[in-house]
Amino acid sequence: MKKVVSKIIISIVIIIIILPLSAVGYYFYIPDMNYLKITNPEKSSLMVTHELRDKQKYSLNNRWLKINSIPKEFVKTLLIAEDASFYFHNGYDLEEIKASFEKNMETGKVSRGGSTITQQLAKNLFLSTDKSYIRKLKELIYSIKLENTLPKKRILEIYLNIIEMDKGVFGMENGSFNYYGKSILDLNIDEFLGLVCLIPRPVKEHPGSTSKWYTSRYKKLHNKLVYYKVIED
Repeated sequence: MKKVVSKIIISIVIIIIILPLSAVGYYFYIPDMNYLKITNPEKSSLMVTHELRDKQKYSLNNRWLKINSIPKEFVKTLLIAEDASFYFHNGYDLEEIKASFEKNMETGKVSRGGSTITQQLAKNLFLSTDKSYIRKLKELIYSIKLENTLPKKRILEIYLNIIEMDKGVFGMENGSFNYYGKSILDLNIDEFLGLVCLIPRPVKEHPGSTSKWYTSRYKKLHNKLVYYKVIED
């Protein structure tokens, strides 16, 4: 009985005292991010990881798009698909984190991320792709620092310019040239939706895929765009 009580006390101390203190310490350990206000990253951690894996160099091909140049309906489409509450949270969504934790407890592994756009950016730009609670905690802390350093529009701009779209293809503009042979600015809404559909599976899928996963995701997102009046039915 004493051993059980002792373990409970230790667990409580870790959760209430040690973890929060460690998180605060790690927040201030993270390098300054102010340079991202005016400097576009040339590489991301994800790019470097894939370069080491594939033994070749990747780049963004200097196709950096300013967020204000992207059509508003495209931005809305991206947000509806990936993070509808982007402009209303501080880098994380507590409800999504709770749902993800419960799902992961059921499966016994970190299978659901529950990541906001800021968290996705933090992971791709600074961290690894391993699925662990330690990495998720780091991701959360990096996300908070990103939100405390950069305006929302800048976070969104960096995100859409470095996100993986295919093997060795990073940034939605590069993805657009890769799949459609033209700039995002020249796409119609259905073509842009095709790009957005790839984000969770950028290497396994492609626009217009007939796979069950892709067709289901495309239909769901299309219906959401109709619901939010981004497009007409």
